Amino acid sequence: MKTLKHLWIYPALLLPLASCNGTAKEGVNVTLTENSQMLAFAKEEILSSAKKVGMEEKNGDYQVLLDGIDASLGEQAYSLAVEGKKILVKGGDERGLLYGGLEVADYIKQNRSLSGIQAKKASPYIHERMLKLNAPLDMRTPSYTDTGENAQAQIKDMWDLSFWKEYFDAAARNRFNAVNLWSLDPFPSLVKVAGYEDVALSDVWKTKIPFDASYSGNCANAVREEHWVEGSYEVIKTMSIEEKIAHFNAVIDLAHNRGIRFYISVWNLYPFGEHGKHGIDAKLDNPVTKDYFTKSTEALLEAYPKLDGMGICTGENLPMAGIDLGDLSAAEYKEQWLHDVYAEPIKNSLKATPRPFKVIHRMHFTDYSVVASIWNGLPCTMDISTKYSSDHMFVNGVHHFADEVLDALPSGQKTLLELRNNDFFNLRFGDYDFVHHYLSNMRLEKVSGIVLGSDGYVDGREYFYADEAFNGTLSLEKHFAFYQLFGHMSYDKNFSKEQFKGLFSYRFSNISKETVSALFEAMQIASKVIPTISSLYFVDGDANWYAEACASHPNTFGYLGIKRWVDSKSSHPYANCLSISEYCKAIKEGSEIDKNKDNPLTVASALLRFAQEAKAKLEHISLELSTQEHKEFLSLANDQRCFALLGEFYGHKVQSIIALREYNDLDKEEGKALALEEMNRSVEAFASYASLFHSNYKKMWLTWTGENDMNAYLAKAREDIDAISSWKKRSY
Repeated sequence: MKTLKHLWIYPALLLPLASCNGTAKEGVNVTLTENSQMLAFAKEEILSSAKKVGMEEKNGDYQVLLDGIDASLGEQAYSLAVEGKKILVKGGDERGLLYGGLEVADYIKQNRSLSGIQAKKASPYIHERMLKLNAPLDMRTPSYTDTGENAQAQIKDMWDLSFWKEYFDAAARNRFNAVNLWSLDPFPSLVKVAGYEDVALSDVWKTKIPFDASYSGNCANAVREEHWVEGSYEVIKTMSIEEKIAHFNAVIDLAHNRGIRFYISVWNLYPFGEHGKHGIDAKLDNPVTKDYFTKSTEALLEAYPKLDGMGICTGENLPMAGIDLGDLSAAEYKEQWLHDVYAEPIKNSLKATPRPFKVIHRMHFTDYSVVASIWNGLPCTMDISTKYSSDHMFVNGVHHFADEVLDALPSGQKTLLELRNNDFFNLRFGDYDFVHHYLSNMRLEKVSGIVLGSDGYVDGREYFYADEAFNGTLSLEKHFAFYQLFGHMSYDKNFSKEQFKGLFSYRFSNISKETVSALFEAMQIASKVIPTISSLYFVDGDANWYAEACASHPNTFGYLGIKRWVDSKSSHPYANCLSISEYCKAIKEGSEIDKNKDNPLTVASALLRFAQEAKAKLEHISLELSTQEHKEFLSLANDQRCFALLGEFYGHKVQSIIALREYNDLDKEEGKALALEEMNRSVEAFASYASLFHSNYKKMWLTWTGENDMNAYLAKAREDIDAISSWKKRSY
């Protein structure tokens, strides 16, 4: 890849943040009609945004009044009224008032002033906007992602209030109003259980044992006996269980201070932290196990009286072999166990202390009819949770994976749609058009909210930057464009691209407008690469398709080379795209190609066009500028270059495969030479990608896909050249 030799960003082009011609600075004053942590945060955001663009806190100019509650607006809604330079903000409730204040702060960010602000009303497009966080509480009580290095690096953050404050602040700015901690079994790290007091874990441990491909996909061996051996772990924080309880009560308070509900979700059945004490194991017909988990649920509700709800799941470690089911089916037996363990303590707790509470029941290894027949009489809301895009949300099209569940739900029963990104973990996405299409085409008639997050990654803090100065960055800040788009647009469906661009420009307000605009436009184009290739080549499942590396877990397929692509039938079911197999069959048979669908060649053409257009925009940004104030901007630009290089890699790879099939199927002898030429171009692009990727990021072991060592994948990609050279014709 061409490296620019000249700087394109000069001090003369930097945008001034304040007037330097002696004119008076614009002033703003913020008044609260009542005191609360939520509204104090809104005031702080308005004033800090104003200060950054050169406005002063003073009387006489703009007056922003957070003017109390007007319940007629509805939950989470707000109104802005403008009377000259007076801006009156009302909320349908306290959260609505918060969002109205944040809207004023965002207007300042987008326009560098309050001039021109207009009256507005807004209410939530999607009521609950939840962030999913796989919670690495301790080596002994892992989440579903803890067999990855980035999870282990973040155990300490779970026990650091400064992390949680920063996390909730960023979540609130982006209009998220719920956080769900997912854990396989959090109880030993969060509660002391009557009769099982010795199960409660003191201190916080992190493993020293490196991860490899021997850890199973269902997490059944996520914690092994060797992990408990002295010397194989380190104590990273000394804490009693009482201190841990106090800590997470403080975490819940921080969440509520930002208008964020706090949930804890439990998988079943993973009694790692219990370590066999009292005979506790993973067997559903063990009465001790059932008693312990029932009492653990009771203890959790007692220890955390402000907890907003619990999530439960008929999980991936519920073995049924040898169990006497009586008159029940296996599904009914499992569901009855879950009801007894979780529902009964919830009923008792809410009967003793009535309060708002929600149960989230995942539709995983179960059926709604079974759930409905067993879960009844709850004195609280129960939402069903299901995947909207299966395990990969970044695919073009309108997704229908959740339709079966939605169709089965009766009127009045709501669901949470899980939006899962297992497509890329390092590179930064920011395509407004994709998010707008994705959210606006959802079926929402039975939907209470969305749950946004990865399953193969912990989106807390980032610790695998090559530049140590970035390590410790909040994931919500690193991937700011992603969270701004999904958060703002799921609250306000009219959130515009210009508003998004304004927030983007504000973030880099020390860099020239033209340069920032070039990166913004490049990001709009480059971010289309992954959804486009995933339309053509798609293998569902957490571990089967990692588009950032053209790979899967080492125990599934590893690197996805030409032999897996050459007759692939794996186009996405909802992307309106002919698979490689379908397209080649039609060509061989002389059938007409369906012009109403994409096909491998149209996808390849689009990918190469995206790459070319994004790189053209990025030519205006130097790779050499390295002052600290510009580092984030240049790191983000490198990510867009990486996306563009992936576009070249995949585009040439697909063209190589089609040429090889023409040689194979149609006896076009020139096809083999063309296939080699295209594959060489593909590998050359991946070589540039690997080099640039690792200039930004260290390699790390990922839970679902193994080590993201792009140089190792490059070696595998080069094997495709040899595969073409030695290709023997075969039948398909």
